[in-house]
Amino acid sequence: MAIEGVRMLEEAENAGCEIDAIVITEGFGNETREIKLLERWRARRIRVFLVGEKTFTSITAVRTPQGAMALARAPRYVLDEIYLKERVLILCASGIQDPGNLGTLIRTGAAAGADMVLTTTGTVSANNPKTLRASAGAFFNIPVIEHLKTGELLSYCDRNNIRMYRTAARAGVSYVKSDLTCSCAIFLGNEGAGVNDAAFARLPVIHIPMPGNAESLNVASAGAVILFEAARQRSERIRNQNVPEAKL
Repeated sequence: MAIEGVRMLEEAENAGCEIDAIVITEGFGNETREIKLLERWRARRIRVFLVGEKTFTSITAVRTPQGAMALARAPRYVLDEIYLKERVLILCASGIQDPGNLGTLIRTGAAAGADMVLTTTGTVSANNPKTLRASAGAFFNIPVIEHLKTGELLSYCDRNNIRMYRTAARAGVSYVKSDLTCSCAIFLGNEGAGVNDAAFARLPVIHIPMPGNAESLNVASAGAVILFEAARQRSERIRNQNVPEAKL
């Protein structure tokens, strides 16, 4: 995959991502952060190619490029080999087509303390350049496993006693009344059809109450609301557990 921009390159480097080659312009390497990146690339003996501005502009996908791009190998994860803590939180993207939405969800998941992001077949690739940019580097900070078959995903959650919640625009139980402190997976679908795979029909449905006239929330916004509610519930549970019992 192609990654570019100082922050993205820093995150990839910090994650130990395997990088095949770097392309930079003459103007790159004047700032402290850029100098540190160059030093780390030299230490790892990564090939660095210097090109002119015109050549770099012809290969970049960014309107205001920062003068550095890398050809990197995406991290590879095996679902059954990922360590599961006591109360795991999983974000599941099913059929989301917009790369910006998926990238934002990955970024939100990492910020809210989710343990991994799983996607089903038919979902846009997390390696898409627009997805990577929207994730703001979070792609390298959280395991992302893509294009899982529906049955494979459901079976994994059942085997590991992970409660699954399917989101909808208005049906089901309010998200604040749902127990998000247990090991759970939140399924989010695209804004047009939602989570519409028939195999998901058995899953309990949760929604975000909307007092206004909007038909639905943007899926990335909905994901942020629900994931941070899960973070709030979990923090509250920990605080309650740490409150000392009153002496009689």
